Amino acid sequence: MAASPRQIDTGLYRWTAPHPEWDPVADQLDVSYQEVASHLIVGSGSAVFVDPLAPSAPAEPAETFWRKLDDLVAPVRGSLAVVLTLHWHERSAAQFAARYAAPVYAPAGAASDIEHRPLETYVPKRTQPAGEAEEPERAAKAGATRQAIRETVAALPLGLEPFYVGRDFEAALWLPSHRALLFADVILGTEQGLRMCPEDWVRKSAGGLEPVRQQLRPLLELPIGKVLTAHGPPVLSGGQEALRRALRAGV
Repeated sequence: MAASPRQIDTGLYRWTAPHPEWDPVADQLDVSYQEVASHLIVGSGSAVFVDPLAPSAPAEPAETFWRKLDDLVAPVRGSLAVVLTLHWHERSAAQFAARYAAPVYAPAGAASDIEHRPLETYVPKRTQPAGEAEEPERAAKAGATRQAIRETVAALPLGLEPFYVGRDFEAALWLPSHRALLFADVILGTEQGLRMCPEDWVRKSAGGLEPVRQQLRPLLELPIGKVLTAHGPPVLSGGQEALRRALRAGV
């Protein structure tokens, strides 16, 4: 059966589905991570799908899944959007964009690696200054990407605030209305709480886990209640302390 979206808070939904193109074991995780999570945020006037993956199920169960989503977004059907946190999570963005006539947003640094067009870009906020030597090159690259994709950088719907996590093509999303922080790859869920991703995932793009920790530590100043992960179980209460423990591990 296709996974049914589950409400985890008012207007906040999560579902999981097996990722057909990813081998978690090859990426130093166990098979339990084959199921990846997608999120739906429904506000009073609009709704956002974050990193959505449509389940690859037989026709009837899949249609049940889509009907459930249709019902959830019916009150705001004319104002929907898809927000991607990094290029690896393009997943079913095109399918969702087509079904709901929704624009697709992605971090500017990831835009050249995302196939879907048209594409709107956003720039994640930094919590730590970039190194002086690398900043001009990164700024020039981001500027060229924005020029190629869209003349202006967009603000995200529903008050979502994107934060840079230490590698160019990934953002974490802060949802103030639900005190929820959504992570793509750098923070994973476990049955015991949260953990950092394998160091090999960020060795080339960030120089290892410590630069990622440096970017994430200031996020602990946010009043985090929930941490929603794309990989592994979410933390639905005590999110700030769970993230603090994950950032301490291995130090």
